[in-house]
Amino acid sequence: MRIKKISIARYGPLSGINLDIGKGLQVIYGKNEAGKTLTVDAIVKIMLKGKTRDFEYIDRVAEDPEGFIVMEDPEGEEIKLTVRNGLSGYLGLGSLDLRNIFIIRDSDLTIKDEGGYYKNFADKLTGLQLERLDNVMELLRKYGRLVRAKSDAGLSDTRESGKILSLKSRALAFISEVDDYLKVAGEMRADDLEIDLLNIRGEIDGIKAMIKLQEKASRVNAYKSVSRELDSIEKKWSQYAGLSGFDQEHYDILNSGYIELSSIKKEIGSLQAKLKNLEMDRDESKKKISDVDRKLWPYQSKLKDIENAKHDLELYSERKNEETSGTGRQIKMLLYLFAILCVLGFPAVYVPTHDMLFALILSGASFIAVVVLSAIVLKNSARQSVFYRRASSLEERFRKIGFRIEGINDIYTELKEFNDNYEVLLHERDIVENELKGTVIRIEGINERMKELEQRQSFIEKSAAGVLSGLAVHNMGEFEDNFRKRAKLETDIKASIKNLLQESGFLRQAGTGQGSGSEDVEDIFGSLEMNISGWRKILENEAPAEEDIEKELPGFDRKKYGHLKIKLEELESERDQLTARLENHRKILGNFEASFLDMELRNFQEYHELSGIGSLDHLKRASEAAGRFVEKVDLRHRTACEAIRIFEEIKGEKETKISDMFRELEVSGIFGEITSGKYSEVRFNPEDQGVGVVDGNGRVMDASKLSKGAYDQLFLAIRVALSREILGGKAGFFIMDDPFLSSDLERLEKQFEILDKMVGSGWSILYFSVKNEVKELASRYSKNNILELQEKDNG
Repeated sequence: MRIKKISIARYGPLSGINLDIGKGLQVIYGKNEAGKTLTVDAIVKIMLKGKTRDFEYIDRVAEDPEGFIVMEDPEGEEIKLTVRNGLSGYLGLGSLDLRNIFIIRDSDLTIKDEGGYYKNFADKLTGLQLERLDNVMELLRKYGRLVRAKSDAGLSDTRESGKILSLKSRALAFISEVDDYLKVAGEMRADDLEIDLLNIRGEIDGIKAMIKLQEKASRVNAYKSVSRELDSIEKKWSQYAGLSGFDQEHYDILNSGYIELSSIKKEIGSLQAKLKNLEMDRDESKKKISDVDRKLWPYQSKLKDIENAKHDLELYSERKNEETSGTGRQIKMLLYLFAILCVLGFPAVYVPTHDMLFALILSGASFIAVVVLSAIVLKNSARQSVFYRRASSLEERFRKIGFRIEGINDIYTELKEFNDNYEVLLHERDIVENELKGTVIRIEGINERMKELEQRQSFIEKSAAGVLSGLAVHNMGEFEDNFRKRAKLETDIKASIKNLLQESGFLRQAGTGQGSGSEDVEDIFGSLEMNISGWRKILENEAPAEEDIEKELPGFDRKKYGHLKIKLEELESERDQLTARLENHRKILGNFEASFLDMELRNFQEYHELSGIGSLDHLKRASEAAGRFVEKVDLRHRTACEAIRIFEEIKGEKETKISDMFRELEVSGIFGEITSGKYSEVRFNPEDQGVGVVDGNGRVMDASKLSKGAYDQLFLAIRVALSREILGGKAGFFIMDDPFLSSDLERLEKQFEILDKMVGSGWSILYFSVKNEVKELASRYSKNNILELQEKDNG
């Protein structure tokens, strides 16, 4: 079976591709972006009628290609493939067979679904049907609700398994908790709680009847006591109302005013002391300014003369720089030189040369130079004489100003000293002036504050006098006496109200009085006149019979009444405890019932006799049901694991035959030949369903540990071996998209030798590549011209 022609009219950016494929090895070369990968994708889609689910990343272009492929079968018959008919009907190959054996895309030689594919392949060759064993083991896993189909697997906790592991744990916890509670319930006699509660309620009713009789007798005494207390409260309230102005509000106003007055007076005294000190500081600062001004006057009187003299001094300094420059010395040196030439030049030239003319010219020129330079020197001497007279004049001017100098250079020192002293005095005057300004500002602030305080003092004194006058008292002492009297009356009235409410409960219904707490007393006191009127009415309505008022009821005993109340509290406390224990017992049973029903064990076993947990007997039966569930789960778990163990032994025997298949297919020989004997054997590992290799030193390596080049060569060997077997010795085809990108030239040549042997057996191999090395090898191993794909704009 070989490929003769590929024609792609349109596929995404590809168009007009027509490739006539030669026999054997046909190399198709294309640079990057030439459409090489898209061409391979189009070939795959045509062969599989667009059903490319086993090929990764093949939908770079979503549409199906327009075009065809012409193939030739071993009998020489041509087959034209399009997207409509495909290749599977001719060879009986599936999409996964093409992906894992005959078509290599994107330099990927790996086997998809590796372990599963080997097993299916072995099933086809040997009839092992390992997949059926896996299916049976999977059914056993579901039966036993295992984590995985292994004989050592534990219970699963997935939703599919009904979370059986968690459910078993909950059932065991439920059984343990029930056992613990049954012990506790037995110790606290939980079954007798209701009977004990009924007995205590009967005792409580009898005690309440006796207390009611005692309270009737005490009511008469309360009536009499309330009457006396009300009379006392009314009298004190009248006195309290007469002192209405001497309240806390007026006291706070007056007291805070006098406190503020005291504070104001203290602050005024403190400010006056500060003001006195600041005024002294102000006068001292003014005196300092006058002293500094006296010191500054001599300096300021000389400033104008000094400024005028400094101008001439600067001109002198500039002239001095000119006079002291090197020009004058240079002119003198030239004068001396030309004078020597004038005297010695003639004999020095004439004696050795006897050239009279040149000797005369040299002597004449030297003489002229001497004359000119002498004039310049004389002129400079005159100027220096003027310069020195100017220096003497400057010295005299500065002496008149008052400078004590010996020479012109002393002027600069004296000037610096004069300026430094003058600047020091100016700085001293600035400091004193700033101090004076700060002092004046503080004096003004204190005067302003004292004015505010005096105004506030006058206002407070007038306000206090107005309050005292309105209350008809003359001073704070009289106000405080009346204030204390009123406060004592208030305290006495509130104490009487409190006693009244404590001793007579029925009066609490009057007005706003609701209890004996301090807050209630405050509320009642705020509307006492209304409350007193209400109490009088209640007292009349609640008055005992006339004969009961005149004498005490027989049998009234305060001590006995107290004992009865204590006994009632004890019985009610015991009743509450029993009620709480009974409610807690029922709540615990309810929680057990909720936990039991929440486990929904009826989904895992059949029982119908338990509808709820209302007693300890029901609780025992629920615990037994949970125990039966745990036993059933454990039994199914053991049964499934044991059955899986048996199938694992069978499967292990069969999986060794996949390794035998690798040996029969001579995968090791092909791989060893490709790698020049570096690796001696290729093995199938049943544990991880993958492939391993043995190197020349006997070391076993997983395929994933190989280099990229060796890894590709391994899977090329596997593909070659599988293709030989699946086609029954008939020649087939390979479509390769740069399968050996990571191979060096030596290994690449070995791989081409393998391909050459396949070509010798009638195989058709399309080799797409971007590598120049492939073009070189193609010229040696292929009789066909290299086909080149032209670069596309979007390829």
